Amino acid sequence: MIEIFPASYTASAIRVELFGDEVERIVETDIVTGEVLSSLRHAMIFPASHYVTEPDKMQAALAQIGEELEQRLADLRSRKSC
Repeated sequence: MIEIFPASYTASAIRVELFGDEVERIVETDIVTGEVLSSLRHAMIFPASHYVTEPDKMQAALAQIGEELEQRLADLRSRKSC
């Protein structure tokens, strides 16, 4: 179960109930009592702020992610041939 407390909500939260890796149910709950207020078919979640990092930091992070991906792929491929 994942409970999300959006910054724009004051009295309720969104609860995402999972079964394994699949979403089983999405509901809006009272943050004090935990009572289910409504069942939702979907929920749109936005960040509390629209903070954006500097382009050079973003490029450095992307490069590091690429390197880690290559290392992990090499590891997985070597295990497959065993």
